[in-house]
Amino acid sequence: MPLRTRPIQTTPEPDLDKIHLYCSESVAHFDWLVAQGVPFNDSMVPGKHVLQMTDECLIWSGNEEAWPYRELAKPAPRGHKVALEGHAGGAKLMEILSDRTVRARKGVVLATGHFTNSRRC
Repeated sequence: MPLRTRPIQTTPEPDLDKIHLYCSESVAHFDWLVAQGVPFNDSMVPGKHVLQMTDECLIWSGNEEAWPYRELAKPAPRGHKVALEGHAGGAKLMEILSDRTVRARKGVVLATGHFTNSRRC
């Protein structure tokens, strides 16, 4: 799917290269995590949620349907969460990946959190 010339943005100066890389490689990244043994369920929490305490992996946060975004892109569930009850999915991810040897060409960032406002990321 081609990117728009100017993406829908929520930050003052979006990094277009980073957005393009995320859009073009996110499925391959997800598939790589699954190949490493990180568990994901093909399930979704019904209704609007921000945090899910169950092992479902997709949610509707409600933001997908906010104006003007709902008019510019088809809303879709999001939030691939490791299939684990509670909020220890990041720890489980790190446990699984740290048991494997991975050779990085440039660098790998393994993190859980929200980095949209970080100038370093």
